[in-house]
Amino acid sequence: EVITSPLTFVASANAALYCGAVPVFADIGTDRSLSAEATAAKITGRTRVVVAVDYAGLPADVDALRSVLPSECRLVIDAAHSLGGTLRGRPVGSLGDVTTLSFHPVKQITTGEGGACVTDDGDLAERMRRLRNHGMTSEAAQRTGATWRYDITELGYNYRITDPQAALGWSQLRRLDTVLTRRSELAMRYDELLTDLAGVSTPPRFADRRSAWHLYAIAIDEATFGWPRDRVIDALRADNIQATLHYPAAHLLGMYRARGHRPGEAPAAERLCERLITLPLFPSMTEDDQDDVVRALARLSAWRPAVVA
Repeated sequence: EVITSPLTFVASANAALYCGAVPVFADIGTDRSLSAEATAAKITGRTRVVVAVDYAGLPADVDALRSVLPSECRLVIDAAHSLGGTLRGRPVGSLGDVTTLSFHPVKQITTGEGGACVTDDGDLAERMRRLRNHGMTSEAAQRTGATWRYDITELGYNYRITDPQAALGWSQLRRLDTVLTRRSELAMRYDELLTDLAGVSTPPRFADRRSAWHLYAIAIDEATFGWPRDRVIDALRADNIQATLHYPAAHLLGMYRARGHRPGEAPAAERLCERLITLPLFPSMTEDDQDDVVRALARLSAWRPAVVA
């Protein structure tokens, strides 16, 4: 069994299925990441791995999670959103037994597609190198001169990054700090602009964590704001503002419902997933762009009494 969060892109859970394991969904806390208490309640004698998800760029509370895990249980951090973030002064990438990164074009740095795994465990690192290369005991660059033999020790995959992709990612590392700074500035400005808009909750912040601000996801209270979440997204998109949802609750997607998952497994995540709206946030975004987004939300809120009447 692999315990993970329902507030994630489905790949976090699908990874367990690829390995023949059973995904188990635990609820989230106020940081929108796995709750240590909820995770502890899901641990059984079959639990082998916990996959914490750094939702929207905010690192999960790894210390709290480790405190409830059996010693033999591995902790994997899905840091697809959080490269550049920190937890109590420690950088993302140093917090789990394995940390997975995404280099999709919308992330902080990109290689066009793909990602990377980070670990300080030499045995795990060596096994991951084999798995990405068909299970071979050596790579092409190592088979030079008289060293030409190799063995296949387990079923592996063709998961190697190309040299041009690696060069692109390497060059982008030089601009990571600039990207993170701009994202943080925009997130802070969103917080300020949305402060007085009734029915809108801004993303959580914690003094001991630095978010990478991959996403800026607000939560809408329909009773106060006056419009259901889906109508708000539709209205913003009609105004050429590409709002969206990250994410529908993973355990309630069709494939997982077919595997027996039902509402009620993670009530806090389910409630939040019904309220979330991801607002545009990208390094080249201007303050005028941001003002357009906030004005559109304010117009929707102002129209509510006339619609209700």
